[in-house]
Amino acid sequence: MTLHLDHSAVAPGELITGLVRWQFSEPPEVLGLRLVWKTAGQGSVDMGAVPLLEVLLQGDPGQFSFSVPAPLGPWSYSGYLVSIVWTLELYLTASDCEVARSEHAIVIAPHCREIGRI
Repeated sequence: MTLHLDHSAVAPGELITGLVRWQFSEPPEVLGLRLVWKTAGQGSVDMGAVPLLEVLLQGDPGQFSFSVPAPLGPWSYSGYLVSIVWTLELYLTASDCEVARSEHAIVIAPHCREIGRI
């Protein structure tokens, strides 16, 4: 399974777009996509998840294009004591069993694409 994101950094509310491709002997039945954020650094870890989509793949040819809006917050942040990190999680299931999972870092912050980082 491969995931190609059109942009690895987006502004809050901007569309996250990409293409997922897979090739398995048994075709997957469901494709799921969600965003997970968590804090990293000193202190306790906080986290949250934003479910983006879950699609039934009836007779799908082994690829799926997606376009989903980025959440409005919290923004990606890298500080001295704490950071907020976003991950795009993708999974495929068949017969109620997960057959593949993939995670990809993504930045969600205003003007992040213009400056190339947070």
